Amino acid sequence: MADLPRYPNGRIHRKFATPLDPDNEVSLEWIGINAPCDRIPSGALDFCDRMDYQDEYSAKDEFGRFLTIEWADQPDWYDLSTHNRGWTPLAKEGDTKRGSWARNTKSYLRAEGPDADGKWGLDAAELREVEADTRYFRMLLEELSVNPLMDSETYTPYVFDYEKLHMPYNFEDEVHEMVMEVRRSVLDHMGTIAWWTAVIPQWADGVAANVVQDIQDLDFRSYHKTGYLFKLSRDWRGVNFGLLIRKDVPFFYVWGEREMRDKRFARLDPATIDSWYASNERNELKELWADDIPLDFSEWDLATHYDRFLQLKIDPYCRPRNPLPQAAPDGGSLDETVIDGQGWKRRGLAEDESIEEMHQHYHHVVVERKSTKTTIIIFQRFHPKPKKEEMTRDRDIVMDSRPPPDEEILRERFKSRSAPGYGEIMDPETGVVREQAIQENSPSDDVAKYEHQLTLNAPMQALGTHLIHPLNHSSRYDDSEHDATSYGRSVAPRLTSPDSDHSSERRESKDSRLSYSSSHSTALPPYLGARRAHGGATYSSCLWRIPFDEGWNPVLLEKGYLIISEAAEFRLRYQILANPSLRFPRHVLEVALERGIPILIGYKRSDCDHFRPKKSDLDFSPSVNKALVDLRGRGPRIAMSPSIPTMYMEYRRILGKLADLPQARALILRGGATSWIMRAYVGMGLVARALKGPSVQVTVFHAGGNDTGDDHSLDLTWDEVSEGDLESVYGYIPGPTTEQDLYFYPTDAMLEDFSDHYHREWNPFCEETFKKIKTELDNNRGKARTRGDWKKFFQSSNRGERRPRVVAKEDLIEEEMARLKGALMVESWNKRRIADVGRDLPHHFIADF
Repeated sequence: MADLPRYPNGRIHRKFATPLDPDNEVSLEWIGINAPCDRIPSGALDFCDRMDYQDEYSAKDEFGRFLTIEWADQPDWYDLSTHNRGWTPLAKEGDTKRGSWARNTKSYLRAEGPDADGKWGLDAAELREVEADTRYFRMLLEELSVNPLMDSETYTPYVFDYEKLHMPYNFEDEVHEMVMEVRRSVLDHMGTIAWWTAVIPQWADGVAANVVQDIQDLDFRSYHKTGYLFKLSRDWRGVNFGLLIRKDVPFFYVWGEREMRDKRFARLDPATIDSWYASNERNELKELWADDIPLDFSEWDLATHYDRFLQLKIDPYCRPRNPLPQAAPDGGSLDETVIDGQGWKRRGLAEDESIEEMHQHYHHVVVERKSTKTTIIIFQRFHPKPKKEEMTRDRDIVMDSRPPPDEEILRERFKSRSAPGYGEIMDPETGVVREQAIQENSPSDDVAKYEHQLTLNAPMQALGTHLIHPLNHSSRYDDSEHDATSYGRSVAPRLTSPDSDHSSERRESKDSRLSYSSSHSTALPPYLGARRAHGGATYSSCLWRIPFDEGWNPVLLEKGYLIISEAAEFRLRYQILANPSLRFPRHVLEVALERGIPILIGYKRSDCDHFRPKKSDLDFSPSVNKALVDLRGRGPRIAMSPSIPTMYMEYRRILGKLADLPQARALILRGGATSWIMRAYVGMGLVARALKGPSVQVTVFHAGGNDTGDDHSLDLTWDEVSEGDLESVYGYIPGPTTEQDLYFYPTDAMLEDFSDHYHREWNPFCEETFKKIKTELDNNRGKARTRGDWKKFFQSSNRGERRPRVVAKEDLIEEEMARLKGALMVESWNKRRIADVGRDLPHHFIADF
């Protein structure tokens, strides 16, 4: 960070922090910039490494605010996917500008009720204002999006479902929770507008004059902002600290021994900053540059090796000026890409960037991908060329030259698409994903070294061989083997026992189910290594969690049998082996549900008495009774209509009816798109039912799926929905011909056939895609598609920069599963008692529940 503001008495704000690790005796401090540390939520450190502390199941106060961290009016942990939220304006005294009701989060809006039916709702006058403002701020952001600098990758806040404003509620508290939800949506839009208009000087280009005037009248610059909490070792690559300082956005970070030892963070050392201010009490400087630091400050001397973005400075003279290839060899294609920051992903050139300018100002490397006959030119913005007028000057002067003024703007524009996400590590030269792992306490060394490794368990050693690849720093690369070997130049992970002296040096997060660490290197088999790098088997982001207040029925864990395909078992075993913190048989089921891996839970007929319901629970309508026993029914259908909103409303009604079926819990166990759709539209109630055991379809009617036709039948029965009902989950709309049948969502079979990103396991690509589809449908912008349309829909993500580097093939899965069995001498988990699942795993796994 190159610039630091002055503070009262020449000091920054400090506050003692409880150590992250109870066994760590080193004291930690909260350091506050632009705001005092009493703004930090109590217990914030408990949520530093967790991604699930804000959801509909989190505890809330009387206003509907989260009791953990309420990002609407408190600084929250930095998340690249919601990076604008620290700019959210806070309420101020006498605030009468539009949207003040949303900023004042600790106030009630009038609720009406109860009515004759005992229902509650929002006061009519309040309702009109809330709905008008919600639509107004949405309109402002949509108008801003016409600016060519705001592309489709720029963060878009979530849109509140306006129907919730008009719904009846059973209790007054539910009305207040709904109001807080709409407040968050409005504040998210405000924060995005405040961020965009503050960091992009040309934000008004192409925007209607009345919209520009409205935004200027809102005067978000005069408001205090919520701010950010940073874990420096994890977040530094995607943050412009200097920009936050100059724009008066508060941020707070934990400072301890680990941060002190890392020279990258020398500019943020509170002792160094205090020392400098103490020796310059009459200094009138408003900002502090590396060039201004006295030479006798050794800490600052170290800091000058890093630029204002905490990136290691690279000598502009260290690489010759290589000519640009004019064409790809053998008639292949030629692509031009950019890496904006060290450790960032590469992206395509924007409309306002030219190849000539890039070649003039920045060094580049060339990647040749022989498998696709593609030559990729990668310009490195973090590695500038020496300026012509400075070619004869001393190199140190060039090294200390200040970055171009537009560098911060560029990083803000593209960080949502290019900065590394939680746990991602990119190749420093080519910008491709090298590893995906939670690196919570890994050293923040020079990016070019990349010594971050995974630690897995000893039984996997039989599958790999010792192999270390040095990082190749040549200007031309050949990644023709990358599709098969996970970009072979990546240093491979070490496979070691939990008892090893070199095992994990990281502190496991309090609730982390992914336990990775740094160590030496041993290669995984090519397919496993490729899946790890691709993120298909061990991606680090947890997309959803089973609610904390829901638990497994112990009888289910004792009497139930796991039914799983070999391909699904392969992925599930790899997850369990890669995560030593998973210790119980129930964890196998939880990983399967949360990763969207399809499973079934079967029960012997003799055990069904343990789950028999009360007679009062058997009073179903005739249609439900029929659906319980008729698995060949066609299910409810959506009538073809020229109005998409009409068909969509009918689709949502059908999903509600499907959720009422006792056996609908099976839709959660199926994983994939089926589970996502039911959770997104119906809620987590189905998940709770899935944890409790079988429905009456199994226990009373014995009419679900069964294994009677198998060679080794155990007389198992499980919950099952009809094929017709399953089609209805995807929004099936029959057409005149099969080719003209429409679907609101792609089926799991379509995902497998058409998307190279989907490997029968839900992943961030699927999550992002389905959220986008739902947002478009909810806002009357979506459409139903034929099977052919869905094929075209996924083609764009199978090609170019968005395409996956590894496409899982079933023959590879079968081969690796056979090797896994041979190495571990395991038996299949299919049709094994859940209580016995995991007994063939390492000793860290406890056969208990």
